[in-house]
Amino acid sequence: MEGIAYTLRMGLDEIRKASSGKKEDTDDTDVGFETLLVVGGGSNNKLWRKIISDILNVTLKFPVEAESAALGVAFQAGAAVTGKSVEEYVLDQKVQVEDDIVTPSYQNGQMYEEYSARYEMFQSLSKKLYD
Repeated sequence: MEGIAYTLRMGLDEIRKASSGKKEDTDDTDVGFETLLVVGGGSNNKLWRKIISDILNVTLKFPVEAESAALGVAFQAGAAVTGKSVEEYVLDQKVQVEDDIVTPSYQNGQMYEEYSARYEMFQSLSKKLYD
């Protein structure tokens, strides 16, 4: 769970960079994580779960709490009340997760490269529709 709080402030590209453990020239963080908690409606879809795991090359876990978004807000409030950083507060919490854990299909981001190639093809073909 070491990367959970940090991901609250990130988009997918930043999550992928952090999960690879690579430092960006303009970014002084060196997070690197292998597990990500995923919440929200899309996280209930098994296909989306697998795609996210493959693209980000991380293991996904899913909180049992049905109102996970509200839980995240409660964690932020708890951090404010205790004077801890959100990251520190979240890492102190015990979050019960589902038994279903999703792992990447391939190692070293191979699936990310596969999806990227298909996405570029999709963009190229889509552009031709409107030219």
